[in-house]
This record gives sequence, C-alpha cells and structure tokens, in this order.
Amino acid sequence: MVLKCPYCNSICNFKPVWCPNYTLDIVEIPPNKFRNGVWNVVMQCDNVSCRKYIFIFADGMGGINAIFPLPSYAQEKIEGVPDDIWIDYIETGKCFDIKTYNATVVMCRRALQNITIDKGAKKSDDLYIQLEDLKNKGIIQGILYDVAKHIRTVGNDGAHPEKSKVIEDDAKEIKDFTWQIIDYIYLLPCRISKIQTRKQTT
Repeated sequence: MVLKCPYCNSICNFKPVWCPNYTLDIVEIPPNKFRNGVWNVVMQCDNVSCRKYIFIFADGMGGINAIFPLPSYAQEKIEGVPDDIWIDYIETGKCFDIKTYNATVVMCRRALQNITIDKGAKKSDDLYIQLEDLKNKGIIQGILYDVAKHIRTVGNDGAHPEKSKVIEDDAKEIKDFTWQIIDYIYLLPCRISKIQTRKQTT
C-alpha cells in the first residue's frame, strides 16, 4: 500500500507487520481474504531512515475506514498561510476524515474568524461584524463574501444543538469553501508575486 508517511513525509510502500489470524509473508493483504467484519493491521514504512508504523482499520471488502496517524495531513505547511489558520484548516480535514461533521464546520468557522483577525478585524467583534469589516476593506467581496457568510452560518449550526443537523455533504462543501478563501486571500497573491518577479528577471 503506497501512502505519504506521516513521520518522514516520503511517498512510501507500507508493508503489513501485524494482523490478527493471518500470516504476513506477503507484500499486500488481498481484500478477498477478509470478507466479513472489520480487520485491523499494523503497517510499516519501507523508508530505511524511518521504519515507523501506522495502524489501519478496514472493512471486510478491502475498503479503508481510518488510518492513524493520518497520512493525508502530514504535509508541510504551505508557504504564505499564517500558522494559526493553517493549523485550523488541517484540523478541519482530520475532523472530516473521522466523520465528525459538526466539528468540521466549527473548525472552518474558526479558521475564517482567524482570517478576519489576521486581516485587521477586531478580536472582540462578532464574526458577522468582522466579515463586514473585510468587505468594507475590499479584502472579500461579491461571491467570496457570500461564501464567507455561508461558512459562518453552517459553522454556527455545528456549534449549537438547536440548529440544523450538519451532514457529510454540508461539511465537505464548507471545508472546500474555506480552502477557496484561504487560497484567494493568501496563496493567489503569492503566485501573482512570483509570476511578476519571474517576468522582471527574464
């Protein structure tokens, strides 16, 4: 099984080293060996400088339910995104992967509020007022402002039990929308700056 190792950040082949009631003298565990119930397996990174372990929960038909630690969130921080906002966004992905959809949208709302504060909104203000502040400054306008309001609304749903239930589709949508705002505010200006610098030197 090829994954990005959560320890060494290399793309590696993970080999099984422990699985109940099965002899691990193989490279891969065939899905058809486990037709019923849930199986668990410990796998080891084949990078000689790492050799650390991950734990996989899978279903009886070969599908993976969960991996710990989560390899998909071992990536290095993307240049240009402030630390607090990056940490919040990575946590939204972890929450989504373990199907905690209320927590996913709440973390998206938190990331959005950190963005407003980073861009000069008052910490003491409500998120609604903070978003208005960014709109007035021209930082988010038009459809991006509408998207930000939607993140706030669904994030409130996740935080308050009397609100509408947050389902998987809602959580995925809000997570994707949050990334679009991060990309627009922090990463797009970096890409444009690099293009301009490159053109000036050619």
